[in-house]
Amino acid sequence: IECMIHTRYGFDGIAKAVERAGMRGALSKIIMDSTGYADSADIMYPGMVEDADACLKETDEMYNKWHGKADGRIQVWYGLRSLGAVTSELFKDVARRTREKQTRMTMHLGEVVDDVRYVKENYGTNLTTFARNHDLLGPEMVFAHGIHFEDSELKVLAESKSNISHCPASNMKLASGFAKVPQMLKAGVSVSLGCDGGPSNNTYDMVREMRLAALIHKSYVDDPLVVTAEQAIEMATLGGAVAMGIDDKVGSLEQGKLADVILINLHELGLTPHTNPVSNLVYSGSGDYVDTVIVNGRILMQDKHLLTLDEDAVKRNAREHSAALMERAGIDNYPKWPVR
Repeated sequence: IECMIHTRYGFDGIAKAVERAGMRGALSKIIMDSTGYADSADIMYPGMVEDADACLKETDEMYNKWHGKADGRIQVWYGLRSLGAVTSELFKDVARRTREKQTRMTMHLGEVVDDVRYVKENYGTNLTTFARNHDLLGPEMVFAHGIHFEDSELKVLAESKSNISHCPASNMKLASGFAKVPQMLKAGVSVSLGCDGGPSNNTYDMVREMRLAALIHKSYVDDPLVVTAEQAIEMATLGGAVAMGIDDKVGSLEQGKLADVILINLHELGLTPHTNPVSNLVYSGSGDYVDTVIVNGRILMQDKHLLTLDEDAVKRNAREHSAALMERAGIDNYPKWPVR
């Protein structure tokens, strides 16, 4: 399981949870020193902004404390927020520190068309040229979404070995657009699958994410042969490992690699008959069909029963805290149904 967590508060608690659960995680604290988002000035809540030095100091502290810990399962990355939320100087500083520490960095780029307008109006260039001028291209970078790259920019992404994390569910829910995934794969761009944040994805189900990735591009480019089931499952497995820089250790079942494995119950009704397991899983499956999870050779879930966490306690805690949070915030989240 590759888990990218991009957080602002409670980094320590999240790292401890990943350690206890037995997951493999790349964790990053949000780095932002401005309230802008793309070409919308002062749109972000001021409480999210930190002084640049404070952002870097806390990230460095978390790196020293957690990077490589939990038997090597935890990585600490630099989590750049987005265009408009990070100043040019901070972009370059983060890129330098990333390479000095031999870790990785991630940021939202090209998620919205506003990103394209922002770099054109403020820097007179396109997204990849902006990234190159700020030392943000390279195998150390994972660009989340990458929807609005021009066709000519895909070659730059491929040649620089920059990574794209494709998040189809989020892109559809937020109406962000359609990433050029068929063209990216053809150009040799490293594409992995992601879920983005909970509010814009809702399930965190990578099997459902594979299905969406294999479906939406066929309709968008009017070609039933693009983004095959095999390509979707490879983006979700080896693609994620490449993005994390650990494809020599995980991402595929090979002699000498670590035992990061999930076992699927092929006798589930939705997978029967399983004449083509890959196609069946991608188009008919869901995360509910996962029977066993193994990370680093340790069994974390067996017969759909979590062995490292008290699932009932986790769900009870989530319900209680959610209700308390909604009450404190004064939010009425009662369903607006029926609608007529």
